[in-house]
Amino acid sequence: MKKVRKRITLAAAGAALSVVTVLPGAGGAYASTSDSPSASATPSATPSYDDNTVYTDPVPTATDSDQTEFAGDPDATPTATENPNMNHPGGEICDNPGAKYVAKSKAGEYISAIGPSNSNYNNTSRDMDMTFTAQASGTVGVSLSAELETSVSFMVAAEKAKFGGTLSVSLTAGLTNSVHPTAAPHTRVTATYGVWRQKIFGETYHLYSNCRISNDHAITSYTPLRVGWYVKASKS
Repeated sequence: MKKVRKRITLAAAGAALSVVTVLPGAGGAYASTSDSPSASATPSATPSYDDNTVYTDPVPTATDSDQTEFAGDPDATPTATENPNMNHPGGEICDNPGAKYVAKSKAGEYISAIGPSNSNYNNTSRDMDMTFTAQASGTVGVSLSAELETSVSFMVAAEKAKFGGTLSVSLTAGLTNSVHPTAAPHTRVTATYGVWRQKIFGETYHLYSNCRISNDHAITSYTPLRVGWYVKASKS
């Protein structure tokens, strides 16, 4: 990824993503991804987009056609009725049946724009400092590629336990947030404001008391990570 200018100064910057090693236990997701009933999703390279850097690549926005913005109660868990025909007296018993979600891998950060992008052109022969200020506000939540067996709040907690950082059920991008890039001579700078979301591969299913599994399927989420900007420079 080629960077045109090294640094800009932010009036308000998002939190950096940190990594922890705590995993959810029996009260939630499995204690390790190896306990999952099927193979992990294939991870891909995760770009590290920094609000303090001006880039030349296109604005990274998600284009998955199977994604649906979640608009319900994030604490609600879909009802699953246990099939009595699956229970076998004297058979194996699982102590923690119920809806499950396992976070597997993450695959990049994408910005969900709040309001239109703004741009300005430096038509001089010297560097020019610019200021872009958010003109719109809004809240961005989670999007999902499939039905989730658990609540969205539980899914986000499991993702945060595995990957760490500031993952949230939703984030609000407010007004007056500004970014101050320096534009090189004869360069157009475009700034996009919004909520960065982490793309995460996971698995969701229902575990019965006899340790049988049903509704096992892969799921991809875009989970809010931080409020911030994406600043792009181009010659024109």
